[in-house]
Amino acid sequence: NKRKTFKRPIMVLDEIQNLKHSGLDARDMSQLLNFLVTMAKRMHVAHTVVVTSDCLFIDEVVKLASLEEASEFLYVGDLPKNSVLDWMRDEGMTSSKAQEVYDKVGGRPYDLWVVVQHFRSSGGIDIVDSMVTRKVSRVKFLLKNASSKEQKAVKMLAGGPLTVDKVDNKTLKWLVENEIAFFDPVNGEVYAISKSMLNALHKL
Repeated sequence: NKRKTFKRPIMVLDEIQNLKHSGLDARDMSQLLNFLVTMAKRMHVAHTVVVTSDCLFIDEVVKLASLEEASEFLYVGDLPKNSVLDWMRDEGMTSSKAQEVYDKVGGRPYDLWVVVQHFRSSGGIDIVDSMVTRKVSRVKFLLKNASSKEQKAVKMLAGGPLTVDKVDNKTLKWLVENEIAFFDPVNGEVYAISKSMLNALHKL
């Protein structure tokens, strides 16, 4: 007799922080995470993956739910340079155009997808400059009502990654929520959310 094996489904909750807008607070979210852990670690009926671009949010909820020992962070970052260059050349770009794309938008998958769609329809990559210009305009608009600490943090970010002790919690939350910066809880670093954002900060 062959023993039947149970294939566990994989449950993925993408951009989980957006559930805040549905009325759930941090305590509700922690209960949800505890439920997911129960399914995965105790009942063994499913694998669960929670995805977010707001690491401050997930870190807060994980601590509130006391899940430090029942979960782990896996940073899914930008594509490496060689992968970006190979992809752009596979799309038909010259080596110089592929390099320009990487220099201006880096390896962020969504930004690269936008560039590729534009290149397929127009044969050009001028959209990379537009992407940076739009970010410059957006950050300038945000800085109009920003505190002095927030303005200072934006200037410091233009110089590269910051250790988390260089930014107070309120300012860090502002940077993350406005998609200017990303907080890496594993290494305790704060950096521009994308290379196009870093290039935008250089232009401010």
